[in-house]
Amino acid sequence: MKTIKRRAVLFAVLAGLGLAVSILIYSGWLPARQVKTVFLALSISGAFLSGLLSKVEHGRLKEARLILENRIIRLCPAVIKNKSGLPLENHPGSIEIFVSNFGVLLHQKIIKFNQGGARLKAVKISPDFITLDYGAGRAAQSIRLLSSGFNERELEEVVERFRFETGVIPEIVDS
Repeated sequence: MKTIKRRAVLFAVLAGLGLAVSILIYSGWLPARQVKTVFLALSISGAFLSGLLSKVEHGRLKEARLILENRIIRLCPAVIKNKSGLPLENHPGSIEIFVSNFGVLLHQKIIKFNQGGARLKAVKISPDFITLDYGAGRAAQSIRLLSSGFNERELEEVVERFRFETGVIPEIVDS
């Protein structure tokens, strides 16, 4: 999510800079008329493109926040540890996966369901993985998320949360 937030801010700053340069050029900063027209067109185009990309990233940030606020489960399939065995929480190699009734957030990738026609169709849970089948109509996609293992109580809680939050009754499978 931090990566999505950084990209949204970067594109917004670039759009602002492009707009500022456009104003400087238009106000007479460059004396030659032909050069001024070319630079003005380039800076306006760059500002527009950056603004558009910023809007797209802000939409992705909004979707990521929705997934985080409504999460059903948090998985951490890859954890980087230091020499003493303690996990490094903010290490770039550590991966967190958040699953909610709105989708899955895999670092900076967002997989949406229950939005825009795509629906969560089936959930299979085992102590070692969770498989989510989703899609629109007959088209279906599947994602398998590895987990560090659930004990019996945790497994029952996850099944109940999926059933309550999504309306889909998870199937419990053996590894």
